[in-house]
Amino acid sequence: MAGIAAAHVLREAGFTNFTILEKGSDVGGVWHWNR
Repeated sequence: MAGIAAAHVLREAGFTNFTILEKGSDVGGVWHWNR
């Protein structure tokens, strides 16, 4: 969720060209690892 929140903050700040990387095989961060 932090990556999605970071993307939202970046968009609100006017940034439009960025990449969010996820280490896991699926999105979810800590929630993905602790299922």
